[in-house]
This record gives sequence, structure tokens and C-alpha cells, in this order.
Amino acid sequence: MSSKKEVFNLLLNNPLFGNACINNPDFPEPFHRGLNNVKAIILGADPSTPDKKVLKHVFGLENPKSPYFEPILKNLSHIDLSLDNIYVKNLCPNYFTDVTDNNDLYLEIAKEYWLPILRDELNLLFKPEIPVLVTAWKPFIVVAPDAKKYKNCKSRIYTEVKIFNQNLLGRPVIALFRGGRRKGNNGYYDLSIPEFSAYVTAVKNLIQRTEN
Repeated sequence: MSSKKEVFNLLLNNPLFGNACINNPDFPEPFHRGLNNVKAIILGADPSTPDKKVLKHVFGLENPKSPYFEPILKNLSHIDLSLDNIYVKNLCPNYFTDVTDNNDLYLEIAKEYWLPILRDELNLLFKPEIPVLVTAWKPFIVVAPDAKKYKNCKSRIYTEVKIFNQNLLGRPVIALFRGGRRKGNNGYYDLSIPEFSAYVTAVKNLIQRTEN
């Protein structure tokens, strides 16, 4: 298995993709409080921020009250998860010159360079029943390509209670989006919204089954 640094050097030297990356090999570290306690993997897109901040851990979780993770943490509380029982990392560990939504090369880079690294890492650390909860649309459709059909109405994933068991990671993949500008204090994907209650129950039940 290639190391992350080796893959990053290949990426930097690619004439198509290299200019999209910031040449900083000091990637933020994954966050966890003990691998034996992990009930779910939380997957972000990449560490790039509008202010080009350098982070020690993914989502700036060297600060437990990180503003980058706050809406995700609120949603996690509805499915009985906390900082004590999750493993948090990004699909792309490197910094980009643009944030994910503005990065037109993100999907290609994530799939061709980082997805195999992620899959191998998770398989080494966790049994295949441990699910991956994905916090943004672009990494979601990289790991679960069948989700593309929900592009124009992503909330249907919630209202139709769709969990993606067929995917490129070989473990359950679940939407846990943090974005949206409607309904609820955390946006449209706030799990306290009543119409998402069946989705919350299904996700909680799936996570509970991994404990057996």
C-alpha cells in the first residue's frame, strides 16, 4: 500500500491536478478518543477553509468546540454519537487552493488518488460493519456513486430512509450532511426536523447493531 506522502507527491506532479493543491504535506491528523470505542466513521471532504487555516486535526478538532464541526456534532447527538465514540477523517487529506464546493477537480482527485488509500486504512482499523457517515455531497458521491440520482433533491435520502450498502468502501455509507439553508438551527439537514425521524431511527438501529 502506498503511503499518503507518496500519493501526494504523485498528485503534485500531475500537470492536470497539481496546481489545485497547496504544497503542504503536513495533513491534519484523524481524530478519535480510542479506536476500541469507535461506533462510526465520520468522513469530511478535505481540510481546505476559506481563510486557509492550517489545522492540527481534521475539522480543527484539536478544539473540541471547533466551529467547523459544531453542526455535525449537534446532528451526531441525535443518533447517540459523540466525540467519545467516533473516528473522524477526510476523504482527501491534503489542502486545496479552493474549498470543496469551488474545486472542479475534487471528484477526480478524490476517486483516483485518495479513495483506495481511505478504503485500505479503514479496513485495517475497523470491522466492515462500522458505518461511514459522510458530511458533504462531493465525498458522498465518490464513495457511493449510486447517490448521484438524488442530486436535485438530496433530502430524499433522509425522507426515503436510504442507506447505501452498495458502495466503494465495502461498509454501510450514510448521509450526514451539515449544509442547507432551510429549516432548523443547523440548516435543512438538521436531524431534529420531524420529517427525518424515521431516518434517525434507522441510523441509530444500524449503529447499535455494530456493538454486538
